[in-house]
Amino acid sequence: MRESALTPVEGVPEFTFVDALAADMSGAEHHELLAQLAPIHGRYFPSYPHVLEELEQQVLTGESPSGERVHAFVVFRDGLPVGEWVMAVDRRAEVVMVLFAAIHREARIDLDRGYLIRLVDALLERCAAAAADDGEDIVAVILESDGPHLVRWHELGFFTADADYHEPIHGRHWREHGEPAFFDRYSACVRPWGRGEQMARSVLAERALSALLVDHYGLPADHPQVLRSRAAAASA
Repeated sequence: MRESALTPVEGVPEFTFVDALAADMSGAEHHELLAQLAPIHGRYFPSYPHVLEELEQQVLTGESPSGERVHAFVVFRDGLPVGEWVMAVDRRAEVVMVLFAAIHREARIDLDRGYLIRLVDALLERCAAAAADDGEDIVAVILESDGPHLVRWHELGFFTADADYHEPIHGRHWREHGEPAFFDRYSACVRPWGRGEQMARSVLAERALSALLVDHYGLPADHPQVLRSRAAAASA
């Protein structure tokens, strides 16, 4: 991979990152980066091996299986791959969805707490730039979090859009297993971005939750869990 493809993280000189799906990468670079991402994904998300297959498919076809703009960021520290951030952009809703995010503890334990906001901002700026290149915009970011990490996300400008959020256990593939079953240990957190900072939190929350549950996971708009999340968003 070309060193020039790496983007530095301002204020965190130890970190650089690159999008393994970037359009200006060669086929060999795509595959090299996905090979570096694979063991990180396997370490933290062993129940989701199909994600790697879908990323490889996108390299081959040029299209995401979900129809979203997908970014598969590999984070490096001192030249070694230490993190994964897979983010999908819902073009209709103008929402970034953080699907998978992990940084090796040993790669961040000696950094000050400010490293994460700088990294997140750098990744989001890259997503926003890609959207702008296509004449599109981003107004919000949504992610799923367990309870112990909520305080940290709140420190980074996220608010809890739904404190009793239910994610389909099989993600976008729930139809292959019949009626959807749900995890019940998460909260959905939203952060305004760009012109979204001027929008009401309840509006952003409903928009972001609909992007994730209906557009991404494919749940029917009238599914009870979708209706419940939308009701929670109204009081965000």
